[in-house]
Amino acid sequence: MRNTTLVVVVLSIAVGMAVAASDERTWTRSEVLAITDKKATDLGYSPEHMSVSFDFTNTKWDGYVKGLQNVGGMPNLEEKLKDRKFFAVYYRALKDRTDHEDLWVFLDRSTGEIIDVIPGE
Repeated sequence: MRNTTLVVVVLSIAVGMAVAASDERTWTRSEVLAITDKKATDLGYSPEHMSVSFDFTNTKWDGYVKGLQNVGGMPNLEEKLKDRKFFAVYYRALKDRTDHEDLWVFLDRSTGEIIDVIPGE
């Protein structure tokens, strides 16, 4: 009886872990860019005339935020991103191709929804 109870408990934990692991979605670069390109287009940007960069660990974004610490950072955005898994996608205008300089688009890794954007000037 004790062994049966132990097996049931172990199996319950394992199943719970599998469900939790399945909640994390796996993304391809194409899927991420399809969503963020649409948002950029909706905002009046032309992604096909822009350099686009992101990585799965948000290295560029982390560097950008560190550079802003001396001027107070971006507390509103940082609060929205706190405790969330996201992609920070950066769009930069190719020389003389668009009126907009750059754009950051933040995509929630779990839901695929846009969390926020930082438009350029």
